[in-house]
Amino acid sequence: MSGQMDDIGMLLVKSMDMPESLIINNFFYDLNNCPGIAEKFNLMFDGLKDSLSYNGKIFGVPFFVVTDAWKVNTELMDTLKLDYPEENWTWDDFYLYAKEARRNLNGDGKTDTYIVELMMTPPFFMYQYNSIYFDVYQKTADYNTEEFINPLKLWKKIYKEDLVENTHHRIEKDYILFMYKAWDFGTCVGDDTYICKPTLKSKRIYNNYISFFMVNKKAINLNECLDSLEIYLSDEVQRINYGYGINGFYKERSFYDTAEAAILYRGEPPNLTCSDNFILLNTIFKYSKPHVFRDELDILIYM
Repeated sequence: MSGQMDDIGMLLVKSMDMPESLIINNFFYDLNNCPGIAEKFNLMFDGLKDSLSYNGKIFGVPFFVVTDAWKVNTELMDTLKLDYPEENWTWDDFYLYAKEARRNLNGDGKTDTYIVELMMTPPFFMYQYNSIYFDVYQKTADYNTEEFINPLKLWKKIYKEDLVENTHHRIEKDYILFMYKAWDFGTCVGDDTYICKPTLKSKRIYNNYISFFMVNKKAINLNECLDSLEIYLSDEVQRINYGYGINGFYKERSFYDTAEAAILYRGEPPNLTCSDNFILLNTIFKYSKPHVFRDELDILIYM
């Protein structure tokens, strides 16, 4: 090895690695130039191509994709006799729904159910806000907006009125209606019921987390790297590529081969997500942007 940059053919990059410098400094090979790769994005969940593009250039191929949704405690939902929220419900809708979800079920005169379990800080809506108003490439941000100020006021009100359990153990509880577990919703959740999280009022937006392969445009083995990605994206590979810790990214459930996966996983194939959840996955990815991993963007709230 020469110890030069061209020795690096391909990188496996995580969103939390903050790869913006590689992208804006034009390190990557534009995969639009490889039709055998670019056309495969038509088979993937809507929105993934946009999440892996910069100025019209495709900089990555998915390795692991997942997004956020809330798992429904269907037994509690039946007990409370509540209608499911609208798919594109907002944080204002969430506030009203949270009031409806606070019930006294055991007859002791105290409300004992919550809509969800979330820590007060950082405000959950900020993840969505940062994906829109913080430009990771230009390093610019805008927090002097009504879309930030009004939800922040509402967030304080939610906790002041004790409408959300202010903990985050990420375990299912019989008195919590919707369970939030970060980066849980993918192609291996079976028949469990999920819903979209609330979104901002001005723009429908969710967050995704994507690990991806990026090819060095100056790599001495560039052609070999591109050939390997074409093989990786082939039907033969991807139809069983939905296992534990992986998650598939092709949007048609019928594409996946559970029988062949059973052989790969020694008789215990991953619990392939049901048809309704595949539809929901595609909807969420369509409106999602990558989560912005910046601790300095978190804020603390004091009541």
